[in-house]
Amino acid sequence: MAPRALIVYRLLLRAFPPRYRDRFGGDMADVFADRLRGSRARGALAVAALWLRTVADIGQHAAAERRVERRLNRTSGGLVSGFVSDLSSALRGLVRRPGFTLAVSSMLAVGLGFNTALFAVVQSVLLRPLPYVKPDRVVMLWTGRNPDGSGGVNSYADYLSWKARAHSFESIAVYNISFGTLGGDGDPEEVDGTTVSPEYFTVLHPPMRLGRGIAPGDELVPIDAGRPIVIASSLWRRRFNGDPNIVGKSLTLGGRQRQIVGVVGDGFIHPEPFWDPDAEYWSPLAVTDQMRTAHGNHYLRAIGRLTDQATISSARAEMDQIGRALMAEYATTNTASVVVAPLHDELVGDTRPLLLLFFGALALVLSLAVANIVNLLLARASRRRAELAIRSALGASGARLMAQLIAESIVMGLVGGVMGLAFAEIGIRLLLAYGTISAPGLEQTGINATVVAFAVVLSMATGALCGVVPAWRVLRARFSSSLSDMRGSSGLEVSRARTWLVAAEIALALPLLVGAALLTQTLVREQRVDPGFDAARALQFRVTLSDDRYPGAASKAAFFNELTTRLAALPGAQASGIVTSLPLGGLNNTGGTFIFEREDGTPQEIGMGWRNATSGYFSALGIPLRRGRLFNDADADLHSIVINERAAHVMWGDADPIGRRLRAGSLSTAGSTPWQTVVGVVGDLRHELLTRPASPEVFQPYRLDAWGTMMVVTRTSGNPANLAAGAREIVRNLDPRLALVGLGPASALIDRQLARPKFGVVCAAMFGALGLALAAFGTFAVLSVLVAQRTREIGIRMALGAAPGRVRSLVLRDSIVPAAAGCLAGGMFAAWAARALSAQLFGVSARDPMTFAIVIATLLAVTVAASWWPARRAMTIDPVKALRAD
Repeated sequence: MAPRALIVYRLLLRAFPPRYRDRFGGDMADVFADRLRGSRARGALAVAALWLRTVADIGQHAAAERRVERRLNRTSGGLVSGFVSDLSSALRGLVRRPGFTLAVSSMLAVGLGFNTALFAVVQSVLLRPLPYVKPDRVVMLWTGRNPDGSGGVNSYADYLSWKARAHSFESIAVYNISFGTLGGDGDPEEVDGTTVSPEYFTVLHPPMRLGRGIAPGDELVPIDAGRPIVIASSLWRRRFNGDPNIVGKSLTLGGRQRQIVGVVGDGFIHPEPFWDPDAEYWSPLAVTDQMRTAHGNHYLRAIGRLTDQATISSARAEMDQIGRALMAEYATTNTASVVVAPLHDELVGDTRPLLLLFFGALALVLSLAVANIVNLLLARASRRRAELAIRSALGASGARLMAQLIAESIVMGLVGGVMGLAFAEIGIRLLLAYGTISAPGLEQTGINATVVAFAVVLSMATGALCGVVPAWRVLRARFSSSLSDMRGSSGLEVSRARTWLVAAEIALALPLLVGAALLTQTLVREQRVDPGFDAARALQFRVTLSDDRYPGAASKAAFFNELTTRLAALPGAQASGIVTSLPLGGLNNTGGTFIFEREDGTPQEIGMGWRNATSGYFSALGIPLRRGRLFNDADADLHSIVINERAAHVMWGDADPIGRRLRAGSLSTAGSTPWQTVVGVVGDLRHELLTRPASPEVFQPYRLDAWGTMMVVTRTSGNPANLAAGAREIVRNLDPRLALVGLGPASALIDRQLARPKFGVVCAAMFGALGLALAAFGTFAVLSVLVAQRTREIGIRMALGAAPGRVRSLVLRDSIVPAAAGCLAGGMFAAWAARALSAQLFGVSARDPMTFAIVIATLLAVTVAASWWPARRAMTIDPVKALRAD
């Protein structure tokens, strides 16, 4: 037919509905072309007659088809009603196939459930604002950063300088952790609290349930004259039965009467980045003259509220300038500038990257589940070719069939989402019960309307994504040919697509396994770190003596001397001692400025950590003595000190430190404190973190500066738990009003340090195992279906002489080639993504080649194992039966 006649005829065909043209337009054009050629052979009149009949025929039938189309549209009720109809039909179809529906929905439920649980945590921790007035205006101030990224604590002298020089803040406050024994009615109870400057309540504006907060001048009230105190609602209800007239009454804390001036309302979060227990009381920070001048005495946290005109950037610039000025003025004590950071970022800390890492891992798990489900749906679509071909022949368009398949996937996604909510609830409870993540708002995590909405949207999106590829294949298929060949294979293109989905699954599983392997190595290396002490057979607890019953250093020293003597005399005990803070105990807030004599005898300032201890502490905790001796309890040894190896090296290098002198204080206060003589050097202790090297430390005799709150350590020859009852009885006999806090084995110090990496390893191992299982299942399922679809081909090959081993190799090749490609792609992706894991690693590189090699070898081995059964099945195919079956 001439091109012009074809154009005219196709224009006439536009009178038909689009769906009719799509199905029959091509065939109608071919028939018209044959008739036109015959008419031209008979002459011009025949051609004219053909055109007249054609126009009349198109007009008549096009009008009829248009009426049918309108009737169908009215029946379907439009796009929305049509989609609802598709969903209803999909639901009925899936009910008829409960096994398939349950398998797909369960696979989705795992991925959707854990993603929903993690979203609930993210919403509570990262997305929900802190419970303060204008929380975005509140910042934390640090003196530099530690190597692990945490903030460096501040000195009170620096705080005074900031207040005098800074203009970006409405107010700045400092505070420190505190605890004391609560007396009165009931058993003695030690409660956690904080000592704060008056500006604390101006910066944070805590909601006051009753009374007021700490105010200027409260710190001037003598401790013996009812110094004001503010308590938390939890303590108010627990110890005072929610007394509405509590303001103005007294409580006994640390043996002293304190006047309650306010009750903080529920929901307030004390901004403490280092110490887990929440504060239950707020007491004025006592200030001494020495604190006002000791710029090297770093132990305070600082917070500030920005003015309306200031920004984070401007405040950072101003405080950095102030910090550098202080570094120039006090070069020996101020070695770092001031860091300003949003309060939310500091409280969340390293929880944010950890949650985001978990989110990324769970997204990979969900993607693996989607890839497996796409494979299953492709296989199911192949088995439904006859059904779909019949529906197409009865008038269903490709778009309608595509919508039907997507609707089925969405229904399965919603079913999986509902099941996933149950998984999410379980996951949240397990996280709150056994997880080691500590962040504000975490305890409020739960299934709420936002979380349910997220689950619904994610379920529908995931279900639709699962159905797109099979539905797209349906849209492209020519079902008219399917009616005449219902037993054929699904086609080379579909088989190839399903095979390369295996490559995608391998690529997604590899980063999960690499992450699990790297975190496992990190845990192993942390467990091998020498903390500098032996906690295996030591018992520890904390005791706080009140100043009213133990008013001076002598009475405190006498009590602890008697306590440690009795503990050391217990059956199975070997030694007992006390110290202000234990290594890895979370109370590493004792640091100060010291002056030491250099080789030439000139004095120099240095900032170091310091601990008050008795000589029995070192043997009780298994701290090795490297040089010299330990101090003793004799008065002549009162000004003898012990330092660690790091301090000796920093101050005097390789020279012998025994007999050297240093004293507390700064050059500006020279002469106000006595010189102390180094009599011994002990091994380095990792006081803050197992992953952080030891810092310079000084140990001085407890009697020189007797504290009321001390850690007690007792070494045993057996299980430390066997001495717990005896230790409790000794304390009760000495003073029944004292509370023992944290009574248990000292090994718990290390266990707490390892709890977080262990939790990370458990989660990563679970994600990796899920990824590996899904990848293996996908490989097995794809190859099983492909072997079944290629039965005739394999039968022909074997009939032509192919050996069973050759057939097995053919099938294995179909898995190994895409698996190798998946390992290559997954390895590159894992190497790129591993950068985000670097902060969580210790002692191993994020791109450790040995780890990558082992993971790739494992994946390839699992792929071969998953392929072995389908390969063996292919070897047993009977050629005669295969050919007859076709």
